[in-house]
Amino acid sequence: MCYNAAMRTRLAAPAVLCGFVLLLTVACARGGDDPGTGASAWTAVDPTTAEGATAAALERAAEARAALFQRLSGRLTEVVSAEGPVAAIRVCRDEAPDLARAVGADRDLRIGRTGVRLRNPDNSAPAWAAEAVSAQVAQRRAWQHEDGRIAELSPILTAAQCVACHGAPGALAPGVADALAELYPQDAATGFAEGELRGWFWVEVPAES
Repeated sequence: MCYNAAMRTRLAAPAVLCGFVLLLTVACARGGDDPGTGASAWTAVDPTTAEGATAAALERAAEARAALFQRLSGRLTEVVSAEGPVAAIRVCRDEAPDLARAVGADRDLRIGRTGVRLRNPDNSAPAWAAEAVSAQVAQRRAWQHEDGRIAELSPILTAAQCVACHGAPGALAPGVADALAELYPQDAATGFAEGELRGWFWVEVPAES
């Protein structure tokens, strides 16, 4: 699978995650925002110099990303090894939402994925991330809400194995095009090359009590 060891460096390094994971329908955080989460209510912060409660919240966000990565990567590695990429597409659709819900519930936060071009429309970016996503910012970014919440956006790059489901038509694994036509007839998430920005992890951490 296309999972980079840099993920272990949770706070500093961008995540390189196979595009399979971006098929998630994250029911605990369906791309949209809860009331009061308009983009104007958020102020950018520098994640590399954050201190105190902000730094602690960003650490929580990084731990949540790592946990979801571990659960998804383990399941997808198992399925791809046994059945191939087409089966992984179905895992992302049918099983990944529960994994994401569990991570969010365990850590009392909101977590999701969005993409440069979407496969699943439920994975649209939260309002606070929309500008950075539109600009295709390929670096870790963070924001603080006026109510104290902390949010972060971390890039996901296209690894070599990702092109099996997200590459040009001639690079897709056998059966993938047919599966995408069935499951995601409006899919826009193909045509990516290795090393290209594919999408982002996003996490919201609630304000301290």
